[in-house]
Amino acid sequence: SRVQGKRDLAALATLSLCGRRANEVASLNLEDIEEEDGGWFLVFLEKNNKDSRIPVSADLKEYLSDWISTAKIRDEEPQKHPQTGQLVPRPLFRTFVGKTPMLAPHLPEIRDQVSGSVIRREQGRLTARNLNRMMKRRLKAASLPMKLRPHSYRVAVINDVDDQGPQLDEVQQFVRHSYIRATRGYLRRKQEISRNLVERIRVGRVKKVEKPKE
Repeated sequence: SRVQGKRDLAALATLSLCGRRANEVASLNLEDIEEEDGGWFLVFLEKNNKDSRIPVSADLKEYLSDWISTAKIRDEEPQKHPQTGQLVPRPLFRTFVGKTPMLAPHLPEIRDQVSGSVIRREQGRLTARNLNRMMKRRLKAASLPMKLRPHSYRVAVINDVDDQGPQLDEVQQFVRHSYIRATRGYLRRKQEISRNLVERIRVGRVKKVEKPKE
């Protein structure tokens, strides 16, 4: 459907233009969009419950705006959690009722208040698994390699940013790796030692003394 196509485009564009993990994209809520000086930012919840604020490019803003306005998810009133009474965040990317263009109702997760076990899982949110299946469906329709997956975007983004010349620690900061060796493992380029670097080393080098002319 038209509305599903806009959701898929917005979700895949978020993956490809932000370099985030699939579960981080799936966990986005409408409230994670922050507006500042006419631009947008996305606040991602990462590993260890850390927040990461990423500027939204002009084209991604267009895709997200188109999806949000078409699906009318801003028109939905925030609901209160039946157990806590707190307002429930509205998922940015939603599922549909079967093959219809109708959004599935969003139902928050409910846990047993004594044991903490899940009584009802969250419903209506596009999960990381849904995102992977959606990507496979789109790849098949476009006759593209089926081996690609959401994480392939992250690998491509890391290499694309690296090709533009920043320091490795800047690339690490962008993709929010805890250790720089994790970032280095994604890079296609080899961290080779150049001959020019070796020739510039001065430690231990014997200074040549010119012989006097006879």
